[in-house]
Amino acid sequence: MKQILFSALFFILAAFAGYFMYNEFRSLTRWVYVLSTNGAITFIGKDIDLWGTYWFQLYFGLWAAILFLYFSNMSLFRATLNISIAIFSFIVVVATISSTDAQLKLVECTMCDDGTRQLHFNSIPYLVFALLGFIISLAPRTVQVIRRIRISAISDQAQ
Repeated sequence: MKQILFSALFFILAAFAGYFMYNEFRSLTRWVYVLSTNGAITFIGKDIDLWGTYWFQLYFGLWAAILFLYFSNMSLFRATLNISIAIFSFIVVVATISSTDAQLKLVECTMCDDGTRQLHFNSIPYLVFALLGFIISLAPRTVQVIRRIRISAISDQAQ
């Protein structure tokens, strides 16, 4: 019961933090677009997103709550190490997806001026990138938990 309450607290705190992190996530994703194409992609228009912040808050809050549930039974060192690995894998996944999408957007551009393409700020699926990053960063630990549950169920049947 205590873990569930702490997990709910982590959800609320992470959702609150996610509100402030979303614009930074968007700007870093755009930075990866520009960096991975050597400046061949530029952004135009106004950077306005009305509903994405709330979805990002939900995703980030759920991610933090699930991470807490996964690592609450571990020692502080192991939990810190595993959370660091999850954060690192999230960053790598989002950067890889963003740079791949940027390259594909350049390839599909047939009427580019001097090889540069202009994108609107909202033409990037930021929330899809974030959701994929969150899911993939949780995947290794989820597989471990499923294996542990399966092994315990098999050993219970054998007895």
